[in-house]
Amino acid sequence: MWYSSYGSFVHQILAEYYNGEITRNDAVSRYLAGFHSIKGNRPNQSVFMNYYEQGLEHMRNLTPFIEKIIGVEKKVFFKIDSYKFVGVIDLLLQHEDGIVILDHKSHMLKPRSQRVKPTNTDQELDAYLRQLYLYSAPIIDKYGQKPSLAFNCFRSGMIINEPFKDEDFDSAKNWALDTIHAIEEEKDWNPNADWFYCHNLCGLRSQCEYAQMNMV
Repeated sequence: MWYSSYGSFVHQILAEYYNGEITRNDAVSRYLAGFHSIKGNRPNQSVFMNYYEQGLEHMRNLTPFIEKIIGVEKKVFFKIDSYKFVGVIDLLLQHEDGIVILDHKSHMLKPRSQRVKPTNTDQELDAYLRQLYLYSAPIIDKYGQKPSLAFNCFRSGMIINEPFKDEDFDSAKNWALDTIHAIEEEKDWNPNADWFYCHNLCGLRSQCEYAQMNMV
């Protein structure tokens, strides 16, 4: 898919920048040189240009984090119950108040609303946070402290910070185990179809047997 290819493309440039391998000007040059070679079926021109301009703006405004960087694209191995996991943390930072797990996101997440009843965007944020909570497990084991969590939503230029919550950590682990068990017990493997996604976003829609048979 073009969207996932775009995310991988930007992640690679950001990894090189935060590793000290390239300068901000280099990052801009790499972005300009590589953007039009991103693989996958392009979205419509308006969306395409939005992604282009927002990504370029982020590259032009790159600045080092004030926190100490202790890991870039850091691969971590851990277990939940008897199941083995592997993950890649985009940035692991040492802040004066503790460790921060930061994830780069092309998706424009919104900060928590702070309303009594969670909004749809709050629920979306919680869904994305599961990944970072799972990645917290090996960090807690290694450093003996619970990290705070953050998203760098580079298209909007927003950093979203979230405190570590024990109940959400437990919930993320339970979600992972429930998902594994559901996969292990599945027999039919029906498509997880969504009409808009399947007909407008999926890069394989022209080859998908379900789409061709008008089953989605």
